[in-house]
Amino acid sequence: MITDKEIGESRRVVQQLIKEGLILPAGREYQDFFLAKANQALETAHFIVNVSLNPELKLQLQLSSSYEGYLWTINAAYYSMFYAATSLLARYNHRIKGEQGIHMLTYHALVYYFLDNDRKLSKHLLEQYRQAGEEASELLQIAEQQAREKVEQVRFELSKRREFTYEIGKIAEKAKAETSLRRAEEFLTLVKELIL
Repeated sequence: MITDKEIGESRRVVQQLIKEGLILPAGREYQDFFLAKANQALETAHFIVNVSLNPELKLQLQLSSSYEGYLWTINAAYYSMFYAATSLLARYNHRIKGEQGIHMLTYHALVYYFLDNDRKLSKHLLEQYRQAGEEASELLQIAEQQAREKVEQVRFELSKRREFTYEIGKIAEKAKAETSLRRAEEFLTLVKELIL
């Protein structure tokens, strides 16, 4: 769960970026471009899992029978989330200038703009729960918790991608790849709902 201390750290990081002129306005073209990339990355993740699980497809694609692309599923699923987050930021006219550490900066911007500052994720989730007819005060707590969980999932996938990509001796398992894929699907669905 994302703590208030972590939210404070994201606030500090993003306010520093703003002060340095590294948070810029983003036009609709950024939103659309990165949403398309998010969809494409998710399709790639699905494709890799399907190939990894299907012996006939491996043969058809001239891959070895032992081919398992779970590491690349994790990477593609993470990138779907990263691009979706970038698209969501662009929807609200924010883009981060810079390349070094862009993944972590994007995470901090998500926390700052959608949990700490405007609480757009919480508001969106709250509207969904209101339709179920539960009390508003209860819903706000649930919505806040779910918003924190969604943003924390982005952080977890960033960490997992880094671990499986750069640490020798780690094996990306099928279950972890499927978890990454599920998280990316949920996150992209939420972002599309917020954008549309």
